[in-house]
Amino acid sequence: MTCTQTVTLGAYLLGALEPPERYEFESHIAQCDSCRTELIRLAPLPGMLNQISVEDFDEGLPPGELYPTAPMPIQTLNAPAPQMLAPPPELLVPPSPPEPSPAPEEPAGPARPRRPRMYRVAVAAALVVLVAVGAVFGWGALRGPAPQPEDTGITWTATAPQTDVSANVRLLDHEWGTELQIRMANLPPGRSCYAVVYDHYGNRETAGWWGTDHDADVEIPGSTSIRRSWIDRIEFKLDDKVTFLTIKAPVR
Repeated sequence: MTCTQTVTLGAYLLGALEPPERYEFESHIAQCDSCRTELIRLAPLPGMLNQISVEDFDEGLPPGELYPTAPMPIQTLNAPAPQMLAPPPELLVPPSPPEPSPAPEEPAGPARPRRPRMYRVAVAAALVVLVAVGAVFGWGALRGPAPQPEDTGITWTATAPQTDVSANVRLLDHEWGTELQIRMANLPPGRSCYAVVYDHYGNRETAGWWGTDHDADVEIPGSTSIRRSWIDRIEFKLDDKVTFLTIKAPVR
């Protein structure tokens, strides 16, 4: 969920909030995980902006492009001609001969590259754009698509023929395979039971072993590397390796 305080977050980082607004926002971020996460992520922004000077943006421009020369004043035709005042006597002394210009200094070597400074400018500019875009569209748009709802799985059920043994299996799809949540009722006590999962190509995996001395509402965990969409059937066997119950995948 996108928080509505994103604009206030940018102003808080740049120190533009009044004391009452700052106190109110600090109380907000103490309870808002979204704003607190963005505050930590954008904390370097003021420091980066503080390292930028006008010279960083003036590099590479021809003289006069950043600071154009002011136009010459226009004198109207009706303006009186300026009166020339006689200079005071002490200024009538003949000027001294010009001193010889100093010899040109040897170059001190190649100029130091300015790339790191320009790099800081680019990074700081990118962060400023990030704050502006986040204020308009919300930080949720910058984090990628919203998380998908959690898989609730599908449930397969079956009852063993000529007996009252029943099975209820919920199958949850994961990246690593399929999770099984098994509930079985009316199993013979004192035995061992296990589940075998088959795919559509005849491959099989044992999904779990357990003892039969449990209540019907107990959830028995199991797992297989076979994806849920590839499972053809689940067979349940006792310790005598005889299949007493089979659950087939529903016809799609």
